[in-house]
Amino acid sequence: MRRSFAVLLLAPVLAWAAMPTPAEVRALWRPSEARLLDRHGVLLESVRVDLQARRGSWVPLADISPALGAAVLQAEDQRFMQHGGIDLRAAGQAAWDNLFRRRPRGASTITMQLAGLLDPGLRAAKDGRSWPQKFDQALAARELEAGWSKAQILEAYLNLVTFRGELQGVGAASHALFGKAPSGLDVAESTILAALLRAPSARPKQVAQRACQLAAELKSATGCPAIEWRAAVALARSGSVGKPGAPQAFGQGKPPATGPGRHLRRRQSFGLQAQRRERRAQFMGGVGDEAPL
Repeated sequence: MRRSFAVLLLAPVLAWAAMPTPAEVRALWRPSEARLLDRHGVLLESVRVDLQARRGSWVPLADISPALGAAVLQAEDQRFMQHGGIDLRAAGQAAWDNLFRRRPRGASTITMQLAGLLDPGLRAAKDGRSWPQKFDQALAARELEAGWSKAQILEAYLNLVTFRGELQGVGAASHALFGKAPSGLDVAESTILAALLRAPSARPKQVAQRACQLAAELKSATGCPAIEWRAAVALARSGSVGKPGAPQAFGQGKPPATGPGRHLRRRQSFGLQAQRRERRAQFMGGVGDEAPL
């Protein structure tokens, strides 16, 4: 087991074309509304064309508040800039917590979570991921790190992840919950969005408590009363947002009918599952050739 895990971490990434490129994902992104513009680019009319999820336009990382990036990394992946897709320190801590603490925790990095968003075959079922899925997710994370930059990974994650109900991506969540573009998010709003990632359906009080904890960890001057008020107002506003098939936990639920999800289902039908099996076989075959560690 130790030897195979070392191969997973140190061996060259094989067949990394199984995952899409950043350009492919961004090019295939589709907002949930079709917009009619005049010759000057002024909006004349918009019509909802996708009732499975609410998505805005793709938001480049440069147009997302740095406060949100800091809050998300603090909440989800504090060693994001140091690891290569798999955080061994977090994995060890998670294993310890799962054995000796009442509340288990996961060790999925942002890169691993992005792999699950891009490949429907890696999404967790209600009872969690199987061991082959976890192995494939780790391989996919290594592949992403080999072909994508950290900025590209974070940008795609913030655009593809579901924050609450049908709100997919930071553009839709920022406008629906706070009535502003992602570039204008402050620390309170950013910690609220980051707190929603692990529990999109959590009650406002629970979200506010987690957001307050994040603000304290970030050493922000924003107080808990302000965060609690913002969370109560924002999440009450989200009650008017429909929830058709809203996932109850991160990474669950059906892929969107349009955008990258539809494209990736096509990719899977053309042999993505077979490619995952081949990658596992390649890595397992390489284990026997490795010298004992």
